[in-house]
Amino acid sequence: MSTVVESVTDIPRAPWYVSMTDTALSGWGLAEGLVNRHVVVCQSYTDAELVAERARAMPEMRRVSVSSRRPRLRAGWLVTVTVDPSAWIARALADRRIVA
Repeated sequence: MSTVVESVTDIPRAPWYVSMTDTALSGWGLAEGLVNRHVVVCQSYTDAELVAERARAMPEMRRVSVSSRRPRLRAGWLVTVTVDPSAWIARALADRRIVA
């Protein structure tokens, strides 16, 4: 589940972050007239890489990046945060099994 954040301090501190632009949710609903920027909080680099791998496999996700710095908020963005990356990780591992 993701949460909309109003301030950078609403993004929990963590060792790693995966940020991406969600083109499917940008421009409508809560993000009407905005770009939906999604952040997944990760506790290890391995988890962050798996989340990024899954995000890059999704056609609606663009500008996927892994960083140890907490993401910034910018005008024109609706930022959503997921603090439990387990679903992303499980799907990345399942995708690997399908390809292998």
